[in-house]
Amino acid sequence: AGAIAYVCADREFSGQGFLSWLLGVGIGFVVRLRGNVHMTNARGQLKAAQGLFRCRKVGVSCGLGKRLVFGKGVLSLFVAGQRAEDG
Repeated sequence: AGAIAYVCADREFSGQGFLSWLLGVGIGFVVRLRGNVHMTNARGQLKAAQGLFRCRKVGVSCGLGKRLVFGKGVLSLFVAGQRAEDG
C-alpha cells in the first residue's frame, strides 16, 4: 500500500502528542488549532493563539512563520491563521 503524504485535521486532533508523533514519522500536516493553544509571538513570548490574530481583519489569512507551539522548546511549526468573527 501507499504511504500517507499528509494529514488534514480539525481541533480535536491538535494535541501535542499526536502532532509530535506525526513529525517523528515524517508525515506532514495541516491542523486547525484551538484559540487557547499557546505559542510564541514575534518577541518569543508565549501567548494564546487567538491573541496573535486579534488585530487582523476578520476572515483575512496571515502567515506568522515558524513559532514554538505548546510552550517554548516544544514544537517548532509554521503557523498561519485568521481572525474569526467571534474574536
